[in-house]
Amino acid sequence: MSPDGSRVAYVNTTIDKNKHAYHSSIGVIPASGGEPRRFTSAAAKAHSPAWSPDGRWLAFISDREGEALPKDGP
Repeated sequence: MSPDGSRVAYVNTTIDKNKHAYHSSIGVIPASGGEPRRFTSAAAKAHSPAWSPDGRWLAFISDREGEALPKDGP
């Protein structure tokens, strides 16, 4: 639940029985009802959504790959 109580972040998990794998994505829906909005794709596993204290940001854990850092970068 977002800090102001207006939105709910949830994890949607699907199972691929043929590949013996699962995929999960994060969605956001208004607390009063309405259409859910996909926040992440199911191409990678995502879980543990957490709102920032001001409700502007939604953090989550994922196994997706990020951008590679340059060798001389931070």
